[in-house]
Amino acid sequence: GAALVAMETLTDFATVQYFNVTTISVGVEQVWHGMFERAAAAELASIVLVMAAVVIVGERRLRGRARYEQRGRGGGIEPISLTGARGWAATAACGIVLMLAFAIPGLQLVAWSSQSSLFGPGGIDGRYLSYLGNSAMLAVLTAVACAIVGLVLVNAVRLSGDRTTPRLVGVANIGYAVPGPVLAIGTLLLLAGLDATLQSLGVPTSGRLATGSLLAVAYAYTVRFLPLASNTLDAGLQRVPRTTTMSGFTLGAAPRRVAARIHVPQLRTGVGIALVLVAVDALKELPIVLLLRPFGFETLSLWVYRSAAEARWELAGLPALTIVALACIPVVTLFRLQIRPPGDRR
Repeated sequence: GAALVAMETLTDFATVQYFNVTTISVGVEQVWHGMFERAAAAELASIVLVMAAVVIVGERRLRGRARYEQRGRGGGIEPISLTGARGWAATAACGIVLMLAFAIPGLQLVAWSSQSSLFGPGGIDGRYLSYLGNSAMLAVLTAVACAIVGLVLVNAVRLSGDRTTPRLVGVANIGYAVPGPVLAIGTLLLLAGLDATLQSLGVPTSGRLATGSLLAVAYAYTVRFLPLASNTLDAGLQRVPRTTTMSGFTLGAAPRRVAARIHVPQLRTGVGIALVLVAVDALKELPIVLLLRPFGFETLSLWVYRSAAEARWELAGLPALTIVALACIPVVTLFRLQIRPPGDRR
C-alpha cells in the first residue's frame, strides 16, 4: 500500500502543476516543452528513474520471500455486521470520506455541466463526442496491448522456473512508478533514434514515428500501464496451484499448451479486471498525450486540463464528469467481486 501511494505521488503531474507546486515531473515537462533543453530534461528524467527503482526495490524487499496461494474456491471478504455506537461511528467515518472526496466534487461537476455551452439546440457539441472517441480508442488499444503482454509475462514467470525471468519482469513493471513526462521523453528519444536508423537505411520516415502518429502515444501508454495488467493477472495466477501447472507438464504438455489450456481459461476474470483498470487509467492520462500527441489530436483529459487552466469551469465540467463516471466502473466491479452480500454462504 505504501509503495502504491509513493508511486502515485511520484508520478502525479496535473494536480501539482495546477497548484503551482514544482515537482520533478513538472520540471521535466517545463524543461522539455518550455525550454526545449533535451539534455537537461534527460538528466532530470534519469533522477526520477532512480527514485522509481528505489520504490520498486523497497517494496520487493519488504515483501521478502513471502508467497501467497489460495487453495480451493475463495468466498471473498466476509462482512462483519456492526451495531449500535460502533455501527454509527463506522458509517459516519466512511460517509465523511465519501462526502469530501466524491459527493461534493461530483455535485460541483454536475452543476458546471448543467451550465455548459456544450449543450445546444442541435444536441451535444461535436467536439465532446470527438474527444470522447479519441480517448476511448486510446483506452481500448492500451488495455488490449497490456492484457496480451501481461499474459505473456505472468506465464513466463510461472513456467520458466529460473530467477532471471522474474527480475526481468520486475524491470518491465517499473513503468507505473515513472512519471508521464519521463516516459514521454524516453519514447521520443527512442523513436527519434529509430527514425534516424530507418532513414540511414533508405526508408523514408520523415520523423513520423516520433511525431505525427499515435504509435508513440500507444507505446508510452503500454509501458506506463503494463504493471496494472501484469500485477492483476499475477494475482489471479497465484490462485492456480502450482501442482495444477506441474500436472500439465507430467501429462507431456509443452509450456505453451499449459499456458493456453490451463492458465488462460482460469484467468478470464483477471483479464476482464485488467482490461477495465488499464482502460480507465489510460482515459485519465494527461502528460503523455500532452507531449506526444499528433497535431490536432485531443482527448477528454486534455480538454479538462486546458479548460481548468483558463478557469472555464463550465467547459471542464462535462468531460471531467465523464472521466469520473468511467473511473467508478473498476471500483464497483472490484467491490462486487471481493465482498459477498450478507447471508450469502456460497
